[in-house]
Amino acid sequence: MHRLVEHMPLPLSTFDSEGRLLSANNAFADLLSIPRKMLVGKTVWEIMPRREALLLKKGFESVSKNKKNITIEEYTPSTGKKRYYRLILFSIPLSAEKDELFGLLSIDISEQKQSREKLREHKERIEAIFKAVQSGIVLVDAKSHRILDVNPAACKIIGLSHEEIAGKTCCKFICSYEHDSCPFIDMIPPADNEELMTDSEQQLIQAGGKKLTILKTVKYITIEGQEYLLESFVDISEQKRQQTQLKRMYSKLKKLNTNLEEEIAFANRMAIEAETANIAKSEFLANMSHEIRTPLNGITGMVSLLLDTGLTSKQQEYADTLQQSSDILLDIINKVLEYTSLETSRVKASTVVFNLKNLLLRITEIIKLKAQDKKLHFSKRISHDVPERITGDPEYLKQILVNLGNNAVKFTPKGSIYFTAAKVSGRTNRNPLLYFSFQDTGIGITEEMQDSIFKEFTQADSSFTRKYGGIGLGLTISKRLVDLMGGEIGLRSMPEKGSEFWFTIPFSDNESHPLSSTAKFHSGLSFFSEKTEQSIAHESSAETEPVILVVEDNLINQRVVIELLKKMGYSADIANNGAEAIKALELKDYNLIFMDIQMPEMDGLEATRIIRSSSLDRVDPCIPIVAMTAHTLQEDRDMCFKAGMNDFISKPLSSETLSAPLQRWLSKKASKEK
Repeated sequence: MHRLVEHMPLPLSTFDSEGRLLSANNAFADLLSIPRKMLVGKTVWEIMPRREALLLKKGFESVSKNKKNITIEEYTPSTGKKRYYRLILFSIPLSAEKDELFGLLSIDISEQKQSREKLREHKERIEAIFKAVQSGIVLVDAKSHRILDVNPAACKIIGLSHEEIAGKTCCKFICSYEHDSCPFIDMIPPADNEELMTDSEQQLIQAGGKKLTILKTVKYITIEGQEYLLESFVDISEQKRQQTQLKRMYSKLKKLNTNLEEEIAFANRMAIEAETANIAKSEFLANMSHEIRTPLNGITGMVSLLLDTGLTSKQQEYADTLQQSSDILLDIINKVLEYTSLETSRVKASTVVFNLKNLLLRITEIIKLKAQDKKLHFSKRISHDVPERITGDPEYLKQILVNLGNNAVKFTPKGSIYFTAAKVSGRTNRNPLLYFSFQDTGIGITEEMQDSIFKEFTQADSSFTRKYGGIGLGLTISKRLVDLMGGEIGLRSMPEKGSEFWFTIPFSDNESHPLSSTAKFHSGLSFFSEKTEQSIAHESSAETEPVILVVEDNLINQRVVIELLKKMGYSADIANNGAEAIKALELKDYNLIFMDIQMPEMDGLEATRIIRSSSLDRVDPCIPIVAMTAHTLQEDRDMCFKAGMNDFISKPLSSETLSAPLQRWLSKKASKEK
């Protein structure tokens, strides 16, 4: 018996009433990592840390007093080993004249503990997924039809709490079927892993009796021999309502005009295929831009020419008012078209190399002139650590700066405007985060309005007596563009004290970034090689006057461009479309072409591709071609450059918009001679 105890795998030891160890087997000695011969005769205070000694001492006293064994669960010895033991303290009966002895049996439960922990963690993960999933999930007893559990998503869809749902029968509660006609339990025999329903439209009874249309999946599951139904569903009532509305709209439109059947069918496809809808919206925007800007170009151009004639003071006043109204109308059109373009979600920021400091100087000079017109003081600070050349989207950055700068001027009756550009610390030079702000002493914005000021069609003052006009899209567009470029935008403002609108944009300071044709245009380089540029400059610097070909199909716009060029000292010929332009180039040498895009017979893009193809004997394939169009979206610009055009200006036209490409593509010497 002694040898059996000595070699048993469970740690076993005996103690007297004073806590002195009388005997111990090998397993107990291994547990304490102390040789057996050094254990016998020692007290618990000598062989164990104070915590364990005190625990055993109290345990022996309780056993002696209550005459009952004591079990201590999940005891961890202070030996450095991460093990768990169940300690059983018991009394060893002896004769009356002998002292009472106590036994200590230690059972290693580490593996059981680990298994329980893994089971608990697994259960917690399942519970977390069950609660977090957005689909409604209901667990139903397959025999009693009683709901056993529901997740929060199901409670939300049904409209009741977990306590109000659990325990109820599914029939006539969340399901419209009778108990004896359940299509999932009563009518279909269960089978292992059988999926009874997948993505089927069903009715769910909500709290109060309202029925919702849901997309439902039902599957048999077996847990510990018990059969259950696992039902998952999502509410598609809103989608069904939208589908119903679309069908009704389709029917009404078909009755009003049978000729619109194709458009109605297209509209239905747009509701189903979002990408198709975006393409159609972009095409509509391009046409709208062209149709609005074409007559507006005639108005602004003629007004510009009219202002240069001998007018009476009253006529001058009328013409100035007409020009200001045209500028306001153009600004509104630009904002509406840009906002609608951003709404399609098809636009994205480009990544081209451009000269940031030059762009900032040009923009701030424009804002400065506008501020001076209102007798406002304008100052700027462009920090020395702002990189000169960066990679990003110059057009979007320019639009944000112009929007914020114009707002600062517009809403500042008196005082000053201060512009800041700086590099945010903590970022690498290759990936700088740049900070821009316009600070003014204007009317300011109330705290209530600041939360919604970047929302579409929102204005600080929307009353009938408001002093400042506008349609409330400038800040919305700016925020969308900042978001597209991966930045942030915000404001600090106090009423009657002023405002500061700021934004940050992450850029790349990688000057080795390869240049696309669009990038070259923005960085001051041409579509062609340096040799070609030199040849153009040489030809334009000859004694002969530069001759320009204007390719435009609208008669009013033809007259506007010809008169504007004539006023600037240039002579020009007219071609009504791309085909006429090619014929004109075969008969005469020109120094530059202003090319419209949308024209009958042959458009500007096709004409440009033919010119660049070098397939025409007398036509110089390297002649500068400037797009002159009412199509203003970024994708329109990209198409022009892809076709081979060198530059891009948008209608309405003015002397300033025509002058810039002329200076870029005709030599300075030729310009001075004129």
